[in-house]
Amino acid sequence: FRFFCRGRAQKIEKKTIFYACLARVVREGGFKVALISRYSAIPGHVTTALYSTCGLGFWIFLAAAVLSLPKQLALIAIGMLAEESDNASGTTPKHTKIISWVVVAITVVITVVAYRWILRQMNDVKPVVIYERRKARYVSSS
Repeated sequence: FRFFCRGRAQKIEKKTIFYACLARVVREGGFKVALISRYSAIPGHVTTALYSTCGLGFWIFLAAAVLSLPKQLALIAIGMLAEESDNASGTTPKHTKIISWVVVAITVVITVVAYRWILRQMNDVKPVVIYERRKARYVSSS
């Protein structure tokens, strides 16, 4: 993605204010933004593509990916518990359902909090992005 899609990402960043703000938040937020977004329900392959086109460093990405492994392991554990219960008796035990719903609820809460936090960060940098675009337009038209 870094090598093949960077040009396309730069075009989108020039045209779309939303993406420009998001890219700036990822660049300036670094590890904190990477970790928060990895714990949200945003699929990992989407965040990986975003990080690579925005220029997030490899070591920051790797640290966020490793620290977000508990989320992935919880989802795998739920799947294994569900499969075991289906194979054994045909019904899902109560503790499996409770664990599944707790993990889903935690994921939803983290996702909502992460989304609101990232959106707030984007709104904070939006005036700067708009100012820079206006300044670049003025310079290019002069």
